[in-house]
Amino acid sequence: MRILAVGLDCEFNESDKNFYLELLGHVAREAERVILLSIETGRGRGQPMPDGVEVRRLERPGAAAYEPGWTLLHRTRLLLGLLPEMRALVREHRIDIVHMLDNFGPGLRLVRAALRGVRITVPSIMFKSQRLYPTYARLSLGAADRVVAMNDDFRGRLRRAGIAPGRIEVIRWGVARGLTANGAGGGTPLTERAPHLLWSGHLQLQNDDDLRLAVEVARRTLDACPQPEATFVFKSPCYRPEYEGLAGPRLHVRHGREAFAEARDRATVFLSPIAPRDVVVAPPLTWIEMMARGIPVVTTPVDGSRELVQHRDTGFRCATADDLVAAVTRLLTDHGLWMRMSAQARAHVRRGFSVESAARRHLQMWRSLGVA
Repeated sequence: MRILAVGLDCEFNESDKNFYLELLGHVAREAERVILLSIETGRGRGQPMPDGVEVRRLERPGAAAYEPGWTLLHRTRLLLGLLPEMRALVREHRIDIVHMLDNFGPGLRLVRAALRGVRITVPSIMFKSQRLYPTYARLSLGAADRVVAMNDDFRGRLRRAGIAPGRIEVIRWGVARGLTANGAGGGTPLTERAPHLLWSGHLQLQNDDDLRLAVEVARRTLDACPQPEATFVFKSPCYRPEYEGLAGPRLHVRHGREAFAEARDRATVFLSPIAPRDVVVAPPLTWIEMMARGIPVVTTPVDGSRELVQHRDTGFRCATADDLVAAVTRLLTDHGLWMRMSAQARAHVRRGFSVESAARRHLQMWRSLGVA
């Protein structure tokens, strides 16, 4: 089995690329060859890659997927520019599978036409609420031999959008088993931490509605609880200087991967409400990473969240701001509740959300396509 994976800025950072790089490392142990084609937009740091994964880097400054200009036209133009390199790699190394790590939109049909005889697979990690999004999803993903959905809610939404059921494979993403075994990882031991609320995003990358809701919940919680602190950490591509104005007494605003790692190693509760209700989430990898470390997640009841965040068991899924404030307040002030939920969150991730299991499932999926 010879695999070519294609994605933007494929390095270990604060995004879903953590999962995909670990996945490819596990896949490389069984595949004959794994090549990663990483489109570099100027944000990378040249970090080491997993053993067994060969890396090809293409410099495309300004093509970052998070920026406002990242439109359908830009995606299509970028993909057209990649096709010669992809075709050359496919021919030189007799590639069997092309696995796209990012959604390049309907341009995937160009890949299908250019790489005849090669199996194409693609993950789908978010289904938006816009009226035309089902059509966009069908045009974008319908050209793939398999679409990887992260949960059953996602599979249902893809089917309703017109993706053939036989082309949808449900594979949960996850984290390395060592993370759940080691608990909090770095920083202050989890049971010795002072109550600290963490928010990070944007997870949905649509608008500021979820941010405004999170800020309201954090401020009301801090007003009600005199001891805890809260930190809001933005992904660097999403950060804007005006966000500094959100800071206040015991509410800190930071951005970047180092800031996130520092805040994560002090956190006891992760707040991540998603304001738009008519979306389906993967759920976000950050939730899984937090729960693997024993940090309960408080979010809203959007489709795709219930398999991971089980209400009142591994976290809270609350529909209103009042309920979100109440849930966060309880976790920050009731140590017994927090201890129980922390242990259950970590155990739940260990049982069902491991990258090792995801790698096995991907290999099974590719073999089912006739690739040895």
